[in-house]
Amino acid sequence: MKKGIFYAVLILLILSCQKGETSGKSGLTKTGKDLISKAPILKFEKTEHDFGEIKQTDGVRYDFKFKNTGKELLKITEVRASCGCTAAKLSKLEYKPGEEGVITASFNPSGFEAQVAKTIKVKSNDPLKPEIVLTIKAFILVPVKITPKYIDAGLLEYGSGVVREVTIMGISEKHFRIESVEFPKDIDFVEYKIEDISKPEYSSYRLIFTIQCQEKGRRSFNGAIRIKTDNPKLNNVTIGIRGTFGGAIKYDPMNLNMVIKQGDPMNGSITINSKIPVSITRVDIFTHEPSDIKYKLFTVTKGTMYNLNVYSDKPVQKPIRGTITIETDMPGLEPIKIPLNVTPRQ
Repeated sequence: MKKGIFYAVLILLILSCQKGETSGKSGLTKTGKDLISKAPILKFEKTEHDFGEIKQTDGVRYDFKFKNTGKELLKITEVRASCGCTAAKLSKLEYKPGEEGVITASFNPSGFEAQVAKTIKVKSNDPLKPEIVLTIKAFILVPVKITPKYIDAGLLEYGSGVVREVTIMGISEKHFRIESVEFPKDIDFVEYKIEDISKPEYSSYRLIFTIQCQEKGRRSFNGAIRIKTDNPKLNNVTIGIRGTFGGAIKYDPMNLNMVIKQGDPMNGSITINSKIPVSITRVDIFTHEPSDIKYKLFTVTKGTMYNLNVYSDKPVQKPIRGTITIETDMPGLEPIKIPLNVTPRQ
């Protein structure tokens, strides 16, 4: 370690020195050149390797060969890959003058596609090149191309629906036949059909998904649709699906956040709309701090529109945090929970 620091400082002094006996046009003093010639030198045969086209399922490796062409003991202090998909192995850390070694770089292409480049940083006590970067490249061929990879249904109101199309085309695994389409247990509201649009050179299918919202409550969904084929190498073909059901009841705001003047009473309102005739059977206001918050419920349009007034008679001096719970007579609808946050400021 001390030698490495010594060599590094020495080079800076030599390069900045303009006095003394020089050798040729190098600008180095004769003494400096002699010292550098005796230092360890890490010399790689090549610092970049291109694997070319590879499949996602094909792990690859390459041996970066090197040699200590200097006159002192070479010490490799660190070998670090740029990501977890790349590994670098070295049998030992010290190499005598003239001794050769190998850094084995391995790359797992799973999850990658198209052109990819990864690096490995090698640090040593070579004073001229204390850090050398090795690079591996590859063009990853996916088994199949899925367009798009995710079905985004967006926000669906009660009784509405959307249609989404996905194309699956063979790339490195050119030929296959779709045998089944499986959905997560909580995603039972999607219908689909498959259209075969294959060419003689490769298989290709168009999947048409129809997503219907018949749920009365509001919830989000996110999962993966699994595609099973007759090709044993295509055992992990999935399409993501996500979206939100707005439910039969809409309320605004979804969070009752209020900033008021310290010492003033609070007064806020929530508008509730329903696409199905409904009655509000109970309202409960829970706060973490003691408060006198009350409510009044007004019917705007019987069965379909209500206004909930949330207020306090007393001045509010400290923040209030809680939850407003609204229950209805709609079968199967979970209670509506609206966060309550009141912040008094001077």
